[in-house]
Amino acid sequence: MPMFRRLLPVASAAGLTAALCAAVPAPAAAASETPIVVTSNWSAKKEVARVTCPSGTGLVGGGYAVNPTENGMGQVTDFIQGNAPSVSHPNAWAVKSLRGQAKAYAMCVTGAPTPTVVASKWSDPGKVVGATCSGNQKMIGGGYWSQPATNGVGQNMDEITVNAPYEGHPNTWMAGMQSGLALAYAMCVD
Repeated sequence: MPMFRRLLPVASAAGLTAALCAAVPAPAAAASETPIVVTSNWSAKKEVARVTCPSGTGLVGGGYAVNPTENGMGQVTDFIQGNAPSVSHPNAWAVKSLRGQAKAYAMCVTGAPTPTVVASKWSDPGKVVGATCSGNQKMIGGGYWSQPATNGVGQNMDEITVNAPYEGHPNTWMAGMQSGLALAYAMCVD
């Protein structure tokens, strides 16, 4: 079993549900339902981990666990490159570690709609970018994907500086890197 150095603080599925509920509100029509948490298998190193909500449920949030790489001195040299709803796989959460292994978690609610996922354009280096839900859609959450700055041997030298709802910009999720490029994702429902 992989050792966890940097891990979403979860004691149990109930703990994950509580943590995600606090961060991402469920759509109003499904708010009374108990969330279901599903997980992926561990990814191969540098590969995407993805998990899809079961039929009849809608994605309302997600998260990750990571088994990061370390250098010869025991220092973590890894980075969560992406932690977001999947654009290419409806009703799914995707996670990617720059060099190590990742496991994706999805929080799903029975009867909740499958969200539409909107992606921003890539940011300029070190800048913030936003993804905005269209029309009458409401944002229920979001995430990011990134291209972090690395050193000569591919070890992370960067950090996500923001991954949050965009204050003052309704229905927009923002993401930004200290030095690299970021892509923001917004989860939108009618």
